[in-house]
Amino acid sequence: MLFNDVAGVADLAANNRLRVERFAVNAADAEAGSGTIVSGVNAVANGNSIRLDFGTNGLGGAKAAGDGFY
Repeated sequence: MLFNDVAGVADLAANNRLRVERFAVNAADAEAGSGTIVSGVNAVANGNSIRLDFGTNGLGGAKAAGDGFY
């Protein structure tokens, strides 16, 4: 993710202020707060960007289970 201003980006990453949600590929509605929370995401700030690391098993936790909207 990229941000226009670096102010606050480190705070977002360092203080667990980011939430990643998964929505099914065929979901009719992808409204924030209505998806499944993705756990185990490591966020690292670098200037005006945030890198998300989903671990060794990748997005979805089973290498092939990550299909959907995030």
